[in-house]
Amino acid sequence: MTGKVPIIQDELLDIIRTLRQPAGDDPRFDTPESIRDHPVDFIAAVHSSWKHIHNRSLDELLKIDTILRSPEIRTYPPDLSSFLRYSMALWRRVNDALVWTVLGHEDHHIRRLCHRKDRPSLLHANPRALRRLLDDINRDPMTFALWTDATSCVDVGDVISRRFARGLLTSLDILEVKEGHVNGRIMDLMRSSDDLESRVQQIGAFRSPGDRRP
Repeated sequence: MTGKVPIIQDELLDIIRTLRQPAGDDPRFDTPESIRDHPVDFIAAVHSSWKHIHNRSLDELLKIDTILRSPEIRTYPPDLSSFLRYSMALWRRVNDALVWTVLGHEDHHIRRLCHRKDRPSLLHANPRALRRLLDDINRDPMTFALWTDATSCVDVGDVISRRFARGLLTSLDILEVKEGHVNGRIMDLMRSSDDLESRVQQIGAFRSPGDRRP
C-alpha cells in the first residue's frame, strides 16, 4: 500500500522549503530591491513552484480518496484508514498555505470564504473538468489558479485565481466552474481587459439555481 500511496511526510520538508522560498535560490531574487528589478521573472518562478505543489497535492488527494472509497478498504489494517485521512489532511494544509499566501495573509479574507463546511470529496466534484480548467488557466506564467475543494478552509467558489500583468496584480477572482462552453466563457472573461468589478458581475451571471454553492 505504501508503494501506491507515497507518504507525504517524506516530501513535507521539501514542500515547506519551497513554500518559504518559492522562487528558488536565483540570485536575482535575493533582496527586495533585486526582486523589484525583476518582478515578472520573480512572479513566474513563484507561480511555477506553487503550480507544481498544487498539482502534487491533487494527485495524492484523488489517489487517497479513491482508496478510502473503495470496497477493499474494509480488508486493510484498521490503522491504515486513519493514516490515509491524516495524510489527506496534511495535503489540504499544504493548499491552505498556498491560498493563505494568494490572499495576502489577510485573515479576514479567509474568514469570509470559510463557512466551516465538511470537506467535499474531490472524486465527486468533477475532477477531470476542474483540472482541465486549472491547466488552461495555469498555462499563463503570470496567473496562478487553485482548486478550493482541495483546501481545508475555503468553501466559496471552485477556483481561486490571481493574475499579474507587468509585475502588478490585476485580478483576484473566485470562480464557479461549469461544464462545456461555460468554462470557455470563463477563460475568455479572465483574459478580458474589463475592470475587476465588471468581471465579477459577469462571473456571477454564470451561476444557476441548481449550483451546489450559494
